[in-house]
Amino acid sequence: MLASLVLAVLTQYPMSSEHWRAALATPGGALEFGLELSTIDLGIQKAVLVNGGEHIDVPVASWNERTLVLELPHYDSRIVAELVDAKYVGTWEKRRGPEMRAKLVFTAEREPEAIAARPVAHAPRFGGRWAVDFAT
Repeated sequence: MLASLVLAVLTQYPMSSEHWRAALATPGGALEFGLELSTIDLGIQKAVLVNGGEHIDVPVASWNERTLVLELPHYDSRIVAELVDAKYVGTWEKRRGPEMRAKLVFTAEREPEAIAARPVAHAPRFGGRWAVDFAT
């Protein structure tokens, strides 16, 4: 019953989706990743971080014509950005203790539909666990 209700809502209200090329400015260079922002006409918003074949749902995401907020509790971090000249510019902030926070510059540019839809050919694989050491 609930599944049919959800299906009815999703077919009645089409989803719009935007693909963004995002990056964090690290001391070692830009850490690039994809960002998919989807909205159903009812106002339900969904964000997904894309790193190669890996897709990570963002549990708390909101945006409007000016501001983007992504809460990433599994990374103990958040992204807050403003839309400036068709680009999101802001900060990624990670809690490093009760009083300490690490911050990096976050940027994102909308990808043209042709680029977003194009499959990645011969993408390198970087499987396994990764860690980042943020020195203050």
